[in-house]
Amino acid sequence: MTMLQSDPPPGGAPTREFIVRAERVGRLPKPWIWAIYEGNRPDALHRSSRCYRSAEDAWTVGNKMLVMLGRHGWRKAQGPTPEEQKVCDAAMA
Repeated sequence: MTMLQSDPPPGGAPTREFIVRAERVGRLPKPWIWAIYEGNRPDALHRSSRCYRSAEDAWTVGNKMLVMLGRHGWRKAQGPTPEEQKVCDAAMA
């Protein structure tokens, strides 16, 4: 078997890789959002509905959301629930 045809890791399916990106989508004073991507897919699985002042702020909240979504599962296509929005707000306070 070649490296391109390697078996999945022991215990089941291959692991999924998620990437958090800060994206500039608007103008000052809050031009940044976070987006979560799976591997190299072009469309985001989740994207913030709130904008942030800096890329660092957006990326930090995006990583916190990635942890939360990992715990609760990927149950929707876009945007945080009210509970998840509270986590975002708390991270920025």
